[in-house]
Amino acid sequence: MEESALSLDEQRLIRHQFYQVQDQLDQWVRLTASVMARLLHSAAVMTSPRADVGRLKHFEVLSVTDLSAHLVLVLEDGTVKQQRLLLETSINQEELSASSARLNNLLQGKNAKQVETLLGQYDFSIIEHLICTTIVRILEQHGDPLGDVFYREGVLNILEQPEYSRMGPEEERSERVRKVMEVLEQNRFLPALASHLRETDGVQVLIGGENEWDNMKDVSLVVARYGHEGKIGGLLGVIGPTRMQYGRAIAVV
Repeated sequence: MEESALSLDEQRLIRHQFYQVQDQLDQWVRLTASVMARLLHSAAVMTSPRADVGRLKHFEVLSVTDLSAHLVLVLEDGTVKQQRLLLETSINQEELSASSARLNNLLQGKNAKQVETLLGQYDFSIIEHLICTTIVRILEQHGDPLGDVFYREGVLNILEQPEYSRMGPEEERSERVRKVMEVLEQNRFLPALASHLRETDGVQVLIGGENEWDNMKDVSLVVARYGHEGKIGGLLGVIGPTRMQYGRAIAVV
């Protein structure tokens, strides 16, 4: 399958667009999906970059009421997580800050399994134990592809393709639309795909009936992982009819 290079004008335009949002991660991710969708007149998906294994960088616990507090975590890949804590007894901000300072020194750079190990090695107070168990749960969830947030662009592009708007009886067209919308909108297929691609390198082409997912029989995907293996990365790709221009799609991805 021969790759079709982008023109110099297209490359310059893409560089210019990314230069304008280089310091804004959320806009950078959305722009990436939007550029792919526009260049291929297809739908595009992308996840924000994150580490496969969550590691704690720093956290703070802020008192909200006498019996509740707010836990704010910053992970090493820049992800920010928040969680409400329900306290068994009233604890003031000074005590919360003291516990946070002690735990930050112990837990910095640790993953979920390492934090869990420390729980059995130290005599933590009740609030410290609650903080640690909450951090373990958050770090475990961070490494799960089901927790990925997928940005989608160009859904209308794919629905305007002849396969979904003009070709065949209306009932068949409706079924094709239903299947492609399930691929794009449901929270099961794309996370499963992200997990499947964790061990792959380069651009992967999944063509209609050649893949194992029933909902993919009428569409094809050109997808790849980006970033550094074992560090920070994510998934990006395009979804279109099985007659898509694969060489150009590979070049764009």
